[in-house]
Amino acid sequence: MTQVAIKDFLNPPTETSASTRTIGEKVRNFIEEHWDSSDKIVVEFEPDLKATISFMDEAFAKLLDTHTPEEFLNKVSFKDLSEYNQSLVLKVLRNRMAHARFKAN
Repeated sequence: MTQVAIKDFLNPPTETSASTRTIGEKVRNFIEEHWDSSDKIVVEFEPDLKATISFMDEAFAKLLDTHTPEEFLNKVSFKDLSEYNQSLVLKVLRNRMAHARFKAN
């Protein structure tokens, strides 16, 4: 199991907002680097951390470009994800899957 804390990608680490695609890309790259060598990747949020749609799309939904939804759900889990951030993750994953289905047709 590999753990990754979102706060480790923030500058400064005490920041309470994950708001850019740049930060999301760093998180996604970390996940990709550990994908094959880890049975599970746990992404740790701080309870007071606010994320944006852009961050969530870049960090997590873009993983669906290279992995199936089933692979994602089996590999990635979240810790201390607020209800607000959970709703964002679900929204970006649904949007990415809908877009992939639309492109396929």
